[in-house]
Amino acid sequence: MHLYEQDFTKYEDKYRLMLKEIYTTMASELNKRNKRFKLNSVKTGISYDRIKNDFLWLKDAGVALPVYNIEEPKQPLLLNTQRSLFKLFYSDVGLLTSLYSDIVKMKILNKDKDINNGALFENVIAQELAAHHVDLYYYNSKKFGELDFVCELDGEVVPIEVKSGKDYKKHSALENVLHEAIFDIHRAISYRMEMLK
Repeated sequence: MHLYEQDFTKYEDKYRLMLKEIYTTMASELNKRNKRFKLNSVKTGISYDRIKNDFLWLKDAGVALPVYNIEEPKQPLLLNTQRSLFKLFYSDVGLLTSLYSDIVKMKILNKDKDINNGALFENVIAQELAAHHVDLYYYNSKKFGELDFVCELDGEVVPIEVKSGKDYKKHSALENVLHEAIFDIHRAISYRMEMLK
């Protein structure tokens, strides 16, 4: 992680980018219930247009995976994208865990069940799907709920949910969109993630 931070400072000085602030803020944003990246967590009152190149730099450098919000889970997903609303995952889950405290790292290694692994598990899925060149989106609606990921596979829109903890059998958002005829979604994927002993 320190090598990335040192590399960022070269570009921050030359181009006045906020790479280090964004990169280190990603972990805390992923740990929140709504994992959408909030610009105010980097700098109060800043607009997306002002720092969008910083996010694109991190994406193009291969160190961050943006997952953009879509207005509705219908094809083509690219045309439904809201570019200023996104989740930002690490391109390598090891980089995410490197930011955790030593106590949390030990709890992960010991497969302690009292920690929230939601951000970690979602980052694993984002990283794996990106490695297979799957373009990722997410969907969030007051009416239908939040789909962790939405992608196009074999010409179909496929919502993906990542579950951990005790409520792994609840899939209300998936069920809501599967039962909505206007979306025409025929299949969904649910990953149940847990630390195996």
